[in-house]
Amino acid sequence: MSYCSQCGAQLNPDENFCHKCGHPVEEEASGEGLPPIPVTPPASLPPENSTVATPSSAAAPPVLPTAQKQGGFNISRGCLRIGLIVLAAFVALAFIIVVAVVSMTSGPVVTVEAHLEALKEGSMDAAFEHTSAGFRSNMNKEQYRQFILNYPILRSYSGTSFPERSLENQMAKLKGTVVLSDGREFPLAVDLVKESDEWKILTIDFRGLPVSSGGQPDVQSDDEPEQAQSDSTASSVGTISVGAGRDSSGNLVNPGSPVPSESPTISANVELINHPADEKVEVWLQYEDPAYKTGVTDVEISGAGNGTFAYDIELPGAPPGKWTVQVRLAGEKMFSHAFEIK
Repeated sequence: MSYCSQCGAQLNPDENFCHKCGHPVEEEASGEGLPPIPVTPPASLPPENSTVATPSSAAAPPVLPTAQKQGGFNISRGCLRIGLIVLAAFVALAFIIVVAVVSMTSGPVVTVEAHLEALKEGSMDAAFEHTSAGFRSNMNKEQYRQFILNYPILRSYSGTSFPERSLENQMAKLKGTVVLSDGREFPLAVDLVKESDEWKILTIDFRGLPVSSGGQPDVQSDDEPEQAQSDSTASSVGTISVGAGRDSSGNLVNPGSPVPSESPTISANVELINHPADEKVEVWLQYEDPAYKTGVTDVEISGAGNGTFAYDIELPGAPPGKWTVQVRLAGEKMFSHAFEIK
């Protein structure tokens, strides 16, 4: 028995066309005993010579990694949020520490500024009140006054800036700049100690300030009268030259150059101008640390007028750094010349 391949109707043996749909019978391939199985074509066919995996051999599709979740919480985003929170906490803590240090060091800054303001006004008594007992054990008020005469530029003091501050126990360290009225800034470092609930200056480093090489305005004590301005006939100091000792002819060795630290002798030629016969002349060397200087030498000058005297001092093993030759006339007029030991 045969069936129509178009509609599946049972065909009579003598029919050439399906009596139901009219499809030609002779073009169909007939199958005995079974009706044809309808075939549904696939949506797309694989390319030629390609292999189609059967269900039994098909590999499972790759599983893409996904962020783990616990109770609906994304771990990767959670870690990022925690990191941001920790970073913000550190920034806040650093800010609090900076504010605390600035607040706690405001007292030392006030002391330094008051000290510089007193030096600007020429009031040594008021300025010296800001120094500590340790400072005064190394330098009395008169010695400090003579030292400050080397820095007449302090008369144009305008303010300070201390970006570097530290506080430990009863000690404070300030490092920054001193600002002048013309806007110039020079390095300044100050150590302070707390005495009787007041901040006092232990050391103050003026080495960054220009040192005067000639006469400068005096710094008066509060109980001293103002001195008259000197005229052109007043005694003064001219050129000061420094060398590493003297040669056999008495000339300075390498004048104007840094003195080697191994040099046993430091020598200087000091020019006097309008020197009166009875005027006292004192000379010493001052190290960059205000607490250290050589002994004061009284120079014996015979005669009057202009001339140059020799100053020699044995100073083996002198510490390297910035030094000055200090010359004092008549016990009050200060002159200095800076040099370096290397």
